[in-house]
Amino acid sequence: PTSSTASPLPAAMADIVMEMGFGEEKEKVDFGPELEATLPAASADAQAGRLVEALDALLALEKRTRIANDAFASARVAQAVVRACWAAKDLNGVIEQVSALCKKRGQSKRSTVALVRQALRFVDALREEGSTALPTAVEKPSEPLEAKPEEGEEESKSSSSSSASSGSGSAAAQASAAGAGGKPKEDEEPADPTEARLAREAKQEKMEDASAVAHERDSDETAPVSSAEGAAVAEAAGKTMREARLALITSLREVTDGKIWVEVERARLTRALAEIHEAEGRPAQACTTLQDAAVETYAAMRTGEKLDFLLEQVRLCRDVGDWVRMSIIANKVQRRVIDRLEHQSRKLRHFELLACLHEQRSDALALADDFQAVLECPVVAADEARCAETLGRVAVYTALAPWTETLTARWHAILQDKRIERLPAHQALLRDLVSGEMALLPRPELAPLAADPVFKGLPDGAEKLSAPEAISTLASRHPTAPSAAPSSSSTSAQSASDGSSSSSSSSSSSQAAAAAPGRAPAVPQGARWWGVLHRRVAQHNLRVAARTFSRIKFDRLCELTALTPAVCEEELRDLVTAKDLWARVDRPAGVVLFRRRQKPAQVLTSWGADLSRVLALVERTTHLIRKERMVLASSGRA
Repeated sequence: PTSSTASPLPAAMADIVMEMGFGEEKEKVDFGPELEATLPAASADAQAGRLVEALDALLALEKRTRIANDAFASARVAQAVVRACWAAKDLNGVIEQVSALCKKRGQSKRSTVALVRQALRFVDALREEGSTALPTAVEKPSEPLEAKPEEGEEESKSSSSSSASSGSGSAAAQASAAGAGGKPKEDEEPADPTEARLAREAKQEKMEDASAVAHERDSDETAPVSSAEGAAVAEAAGKTMREARLALITSLREVTDGKIWVEVERARLTRALAEIHEAEGRPAQACTTLQDAAVETYAAMRTGEKLDFLLEQVRLCRDVGDWVRMSIIANKVQRRVIDRLEHQSRKLRHFELLACLHEQRSDALALADDFQAVLECPVVAADEARCAETLGRVAVYTALAPWTETLTARWHAILQDKRIERLPAHQALLRDLVSGEMALLPRPELAPLAADPVFKGLPDGAEKLSAPEAISTLASRHPTAPSAAPSSSSTSAQSASDGSSSSSSSSSSSQAAAAAPGRAPAVPQGARWWGVLHRRVAQHNLRVAARTFSRIKFDRLCELTALTPAVCEEELRDLVTAKDLWARVDRPAGVVLFRRRQKPAQVLTSWGADLSRVLALVERTTHLIRKERMVLASSGRA
């Protein structure tokens, strides 16, 4: 059985507890007067060259404040220590003191954050011209945590206050209803589940941004540092600005490793280190370094800075050709966040990078989505020239995409946009595709399409190629060198000026072309898109033929579609494989069937269904006629 009273502690344990300070609350010590006296004196000593005396006084005071658990005073003293080393132009002293102070026993998180932020000021002072400034050195949060009310809201508040003063009875009734369990209007969730979810997500994002602002403001007492001071410190250390900055960044990354309360500062240091690697010609190492920080999980980082970090990761992946990882990182950017008005510049950068990814994958429909998102930006919509170019890209990429029912609806939506009237060639192309008639390419009214930026790198005279020539030489899976094609030297020069491939890939492709003399040189992406356009038009013509004819001679089909037998059979095979239509080719008879052969029972069933529909229509028509006669008879006009 246990007793109700606790057993007394042994004498030795009680002494240890009292000695450690757990037995009674420690008396609070006010270090304010001592700080006001010590910090200016230590700063003056450091500037006068007496760094040792200044550090002795500051480190003794830091130990006392740390033991007394005064986090505010300890953070101020720790910042004064590294500022004294910086004032004495001792870069190694700054690195050693930051590392030593962060490893002190019982060091508070506030002191660690203050030290790292002050060191970030030094890192920013050591940056060279043209490099990106750290956000902590240029963006001091000044906006309030709560958003200011709009003018309409202020008017509504004033009107509501006046109505409340005039009608006190109704206000009391409303207050009693709210006290009975009613929610204010701003706290009520929409009835639609989707709108309610979006409202909750928006509220959560506002809370995260507010916490990020609070994190920036917390203990942000760092002193600004000029670039001239950074140059002097680097010169005193016998290093260049880049070398001094790299040494300080490396030390700070070791200090912040594994500390979640300085994860934002570590991410900024990581970005600065990646920038140095890229400036020194090591983009692969810069890409690997920048991917160490998973900023999408940082709640203390602002949304705009997160987006900038992710877009920088995507850009480096594009530069090194890591398309798989580029796609993974790009998917971390949420569309509902990037669509906000304050992120329009980032939205343009995001979809420009996605366009590079989808261009490399030859995904025309994804490219149309990218440029449609760019077209929705107010900045692009306000610029007529840029808006027309972007809309033309959307129209062309939708025409280049494989056909689906939803794609037809999208063509109709583009044709309903009045801005497409400024692009008559694009408008004529889409009208041909949505019509139930065959379209031929090339045509004079479609000639301006060759000047579209999508077809950049198109060889001279390629726009005059017939559909079979364009498909076999530009868009075929196994292209052969055409008789009228441009020389290999001009093609390679155009592909080099395109800039879409790296030097290693171009060298490997040239080696492959030299090893396989039966194949044509690498086709530029713009020229390949031109061949794909001919393929889509040919496939449209075959779909029209399938809807028009149940059976047709193969030679007649090739004549109507302006295709050679080999190209026509290949395109027909692709459409049947994609299940866009049903067709069978009888080669001995030279006949193409576009309708399935039905059994007699199936034919009778279809006839019976047709007769049922006809009789239903006749019955409804008779009913409407009788109804109209009865209405006229009742009104006396029969």
